[in-house]
Amino acid sequence: MELLIGAGGWAYFNVAEFKSLEAYAEAFNFVEVNSTFYEIPSMNLVKSWRSRVPRDFEFAVRCYKDVTHTYHMEPTEEAIKTFNTMAEICRVLKAKFLVLETPAKIQFDENKVDAARSLLENVDFQGIKLVWEVRRNIGDKLPHSLVKLMSDKGIVHCVDLSKENPAVESNVLYTRLFGKGQHNVYQFTDEELGEIDQKIAKSNSSTTAISFHKSRGTLLLQGIKLVWEVRRNIGDKLPHSLVKLMSDKGIVHCVDLSKENPAVESNVLYTRLFGKGQHNVYQFTDEELGEIDQKIAKSNSSTTAISFHNVKMFTDAARFKIFKETGRFATATKATGQQSLREVLVEDASFPMTKQELINKQGWKMIDLTENKRVHASTLLEKLPNKTFRNIEEVLVSLQHSNL
Repeated sequence: MELLIGAGGWAYFNVAEFKSLEAYAEAFNFVEVNSTFYEIPSMNLVKSWRSRVPRDFEFAVRCYKDVTHTYHMEPTEEAIKTFNTMAEICRVLKAKFLVLETPAKIQFDENKVDAARSLLENVDFQGIKLVWEVRRNIGDKLPHSLVKLMSDKGIVHCVDLSKENPAVESNVLYTRLFGKGQHNVYQFTDEELGEIDQKIAKSNSSTTAISFHKSRGTLLLQGIKLVWEVRRNIGDKLPHSLVKLMSDKGIVHCVDLSKENPAVESNVLYTRLFGKGQHNVYQFTDEELGEIDQKIAKSNSSTTAISFHNVKMFTDAARFKIFKETGRFATATKATGQQSLREVLVEDASFPMTKQELINKQGWKMIDLTENKRVHASTLLEKLPNKTFRNIEEVLVSLQHSNL
């Protein structure tokens, strides 16, 4: 079964230094575009959405509200034109699903169902599956004529599986989950998520799309390993009860391996590396990366994930990757000695600076003392005289006078 799990939109999916859509597409394989209900986007914008996600990422598109909330599914010229535009947006996004949401105030009597049928027959849905959420009072059944229309046209009856089951048989199950609270203010219990999962398993659908629309996004963790980083004061141990919870639930204890080891045994080792500086202002030495590698080797984990989060994260990640592939550490700069120091100072050193300011602001960076030895820049900067330096040249001249 193809399983698509995501949420309604990506605008609030915030990850530092990443655009929302790109970050969202790294975490999930599916999104229901929410903004298209309120405004029809330009085709250039739609094309950019498609270009920013992986090839196998799936979009679903909410139909613009005028079709359902202004024209009330009547076959007007404007409704037909808008519907066809939405279908074209789907084709550009390679979206399989176009999602309709009709308000509860629409009464689907015989005349209204006939009007909706006429509207649908004037729209080119080639390659697109129509998904229809019929809002209505709790307990009200879909009229037989509407069920027949949806069945005749191969339309997917979209429901909130936490409240009801689809009234129309289909090989596609599409659920929009809002929960049982007021509006969408709700968070599902484990039991409720389990019940939803059981309904999905019993549906025998070939494709299932699950779109969460709650104020707090809880996702089904089927096939997903939970990784938990517990921030705390240095030296503080995890409470025994928390270790037991993580062990019972198979949760991976995420740590910075340059500082500590996991407190929970697992066949997965997940480390987020920030380094030993203030916040994430740090660059790892060859020796420190070697120590991390030794810890990984001793862990006997079947899967290891190493995520660098220090200021020089891309450089250090590349250095570690090269080390694992070749057994040798790559150089940190293009030069050696004082010229290597010059290279890192040129990046962002703002003069005048005292010796101590240079050590504090630049000393964490890696330089190549020789071709085979890397050290923190502080190794050289600490040997400077106690004075204020006006520029990089003064720093280098002072080092030369010190016979360094």
